[in-house]
Amino acid sequence: MRALSIQQPWAQLMVRGATQHEVRTWTTDYRGRLAIHASAKAPAYQALADAQRDLLMRQRFERQGWRDRDALLALPRSAVIGTVELRRIVRPAHLDFKLDVVIEPDETDYVWELADAIEIEPVTGVHGKLKLWTLDAEAAQVVTDAEARVRASGHRHPQPPESIDFARALRRLDVH
Repeated sequence: MRALSIQQPWAQLMVRGATQHEVRTWTTDYRGRLAIHASAKAPAYQALADAQRDLLMRQRFERQGWRDRDALLALPRSAVIGTVELRRIVRPAHLDFKLDVVIEPDETDYVWELADAIEIEPVTGVHGKLKLWTLDAEAAQVVTDAEARVRASGHRHPQPPESIDFARALRRLDVH
């Protein structure tokens, strides 16, 4: 399975389907399913500053419950957190709509069009790489199985992490 490492909170927005485009300075011939890896780097202070200046980004953050840096720091890192379908890659000039991004892409950038986002329970302890990379077979199987569980549930995104943790805690206590 091919993977792409992205910093938080952008990785989380991607697997939750809150953004369907990724701007990159490079392209690839690959099209298909991508595992989205949340990199180890802590979310930048700039992410919150950008969200305060940009109405659309502020609304996205608020819908996720991200109102301060602590909320961003609580997001999983060094983990595969979901998958998306990479449909196409185009130059900004070839788009027939305006991108909903904080920073407009340069004419030399590439816009990656994504679809079918699925958030999974984080597969932790995965070290990312630059560009597109391949998950090892064991991690790829864990991601594929997690994706299948989400698809079988009929939901595209699991409950917010607080709800997942609470449900897991109840199961451990065997409370009915």
